[in-house]
Amino acid sequence: YREGDVGRAVHESKLRYEDQSGKGGDYVFVQTKIHPQDLGYHSTQEAIALSLDRLKVSSLDSILIHKPRCWEGICSHEPEGTWEDSWVALEEAVDAGTVRAIGICDVDHRLLEQLLQKRIGPI
Repeated sequence: YREGDVGRAVHESKLRYEDQSGKGGDYVFVQTKIHPQDLGYHSTQEAIALSLDRLKVSSLDSILIHKPRCWEGICSHEPEGTWEDSWVALEEAVDAGTVRAIGICDVDHRLLEQLLQKRIGPI
């Protein structure tokens, strides 16, 4: 969760963070995660905007929901919503072109089945 440091390093490196040429080359794949305490529709939208600002990019190659729920010691407050609410915000970010791929960490077979039924599945 040191996006500011990563953003400065990418910016100072002069490497491209968006590979729009289709030619490859010096390209940095930018991926980040949504903290479990930022689960929920509005919280996820805010977290995406903050990540873009900290990373100094206009879009993300990939964003993952770090964990589908909070647990003791990891969250300083209860999230506003669920991973499902966050997923809707992530789908909208894909639709808007702000994010290219979405996913989630630490899933079991039940959660994976749910994800595969979503309008935009994990990539």
